[in-house]
Amino acid sequence: MRTLMIILTSITLTQAQSFLDSIPALPPPSGIIVNVATAAELNQAIIDAQDGQTILVADGTYEMKPYVPLNINAPNVTVRGASDDATKAIIRGNGFKDSLKIDLFRIYSHSTVLAYITIEDVRSYGMMLRTGNNDNMLLHGCRFIDCNKRCLKAPGYVTGPTEPVPESHNGIIRYCLFEQKTPISLDIPNLDLPGDVGNYVAGMDMMRLEGWQIHHNVFLNFKGITGGGRAAIFMWGGAQGGCRNIIIEDNVFVGNDRSIALGNPSGIFDAESIVVRNNFINAGFDYGLELCFCKDVKVYNNTFYTSNPTRRMVHAYQIMTGNILKNNIIVGPFVCEIGTLPDTTGNISVQSNISSWFEDPVNGDFHLKATATQAINTGVALPEVLDDFDNLPRDASPDMGADEYGNETTQVAELPQGSRDQMVLQAYPNPFNASTRIEFSNQAQTIRGNIQIMDMVGRVVDHMTIPGSRSAVAVIEWNAQTRPSGIYIIKMHTENRVFTKHIVLIR
Repeated sequence: MRTLMIILTSITLTQAQSFLDSIPALPPPSGIIVNVATAAELNQAIIDAQDGQTILVADGTYEMKPYVPLNINAPNVTVRGASDDATKAIIRGNGFKDSLKIDLFRIYSHSTVLAYITIEDVRSYGMMLRTGNNDNMLLHGCRFIDCNKRCLKAPGYVTGPTEPVPESHNGIIRYCLFEQKTPISLDIPNLDLPGDVGNYVAGMDMMRLEGWQIHHNVFLNFKGITGGGRAAIFMWGGAQGGCRNIIIEDNVFVGNDRSIALGNPSGIFDAESIVVRNNFINAGFDYGLELCFCKDVKVYNNTFYTSNPTRRMVHAYQIMTGNILKNNIIVGPFVCEIGTLPDTTGNISVQSNISSWFEDPVNGDFHLKATATQAINTGVALPEVLDDFDNLPRDASPDMGADEYGNETTQVAELPQGSRDQMVLQAYPNPFNASTRIEFSNQAQTIRGNIQIMDMVGRVVDHMTIPGSRSAVAVIEWNAQTRPSGIYIIKMHTENRVFTKHIVLIR
């Protein structure tokens, strides 16, 4: 957990790779494994891919222009960099400024995994979910760089508005870098939507999702020509139905025209039951957060910052109900054009320079300094926010914003020498209904320990054992179907220390 904090203190637009050094390792590949080392071999392996197959991509740069799009049709297919390092397995599209709008990857099935690869230099979409029913997708430790239209796209229909796609459920996007290095320019052939003057650009543009988690990613520099880029994260649905039950947490946004945009004027209740929490946001030209046709969206403990405090930061418009903003630090004004502004009581909202509160706001590091007295211990306890940006526990009187001041110093003092920066305890989804997946990763040592699940009065309600294993990650699913709603504590005892994680069961 400490690694995340140390690395983020040095993030700049050219140093985001350092954040990816701390990602937890996936288990080693298993089952049917196909090794590829050339562009032709990669293309053929994807064409021939079978259910449950892993395609291991050797270190190198793969020029895929003669083969795009790469269509993954079989379920349970994994495309993974062989070195578990995305900077070493680079898959390139047909060119950022090519005249043909062609995607690189198209996904036609479920349970697809892309891990430790770079997708770059694409004229259209880096990856598109084509048919709906793209359930249980995992993107882990990938880099998406210079995808002209969007890095990720999940459309709301197959061939037209009269043919909506089914929802895609329970995907995870984590520990990925999304970056636009090459500026959009008017010399690009067939520029999209000329009326937008070159603003049709986004990190991810997702429709018809349910139960997805987007966490621990970095989004850099998604900008249109006139400052109207769609967003680093853009979720909506239009008449086909929107995105719901989504968690967006622990991400870093720097220099994007819009950082998070939920909803679109074209639909009704485009975004429903979404939790946005513990994100670091240094906004670019336009909003840090945009809400449109949203229902029951909870925006908790985020840090929204801009060097120009008169610039609008939160934009709300159209019909909305049940939306709440709490415990956020917001630099810049709220703007409500049509409809009713969400509940915005209980935030710090300023239109002045408070850069002295943070470690390195220019580069997206919003860990609090002692000077942030207005933010420290002034928040309210929320059952949905039990940890901070570093996944360390919140105090009984929590801080405003994404960071809980002072957590990291205490935690690091307890870590044994040689094992710092290596251990992570996570639970997803959280909050959860019925079951949650507990992950413990330790890249430096053998994983061995005991897990207790405790209620808030300290009673042990369940326990599990992780036998000694040299795997870098251990995964256990806790089934809580017989347990009442409430807050529970995961306590893991290892040879060197005790880890805890708060989780919330909601019926």
